[in-house]
Amino acid sequence: MIRLEKERTDKKLSKNRLALDSHVDISYISYAEKRGFQLYDPQLERLAESLGYTGDPHELLEEVNER
Repeated sequence: MIRLEKERTDKKLSKNRLALDSHVDISYISYAEKRGFQLYDPQLERLAESLGYTGDPHELLEEVNER
């Protein structure tokens, strides 16, 4: 699981809600979470802001352990 999906699910946000809040297409979020799709810096920054993530936005694409 990548940090993006973990942060999103921990905050109980749907992909659709995150897409609307961040102005990042839902398909890009899905591709990033499931297929390792690389996002552009502005997209990562908007996702981080929408998630309230204060670390480096690039960390959202790193693998993390599930609980």
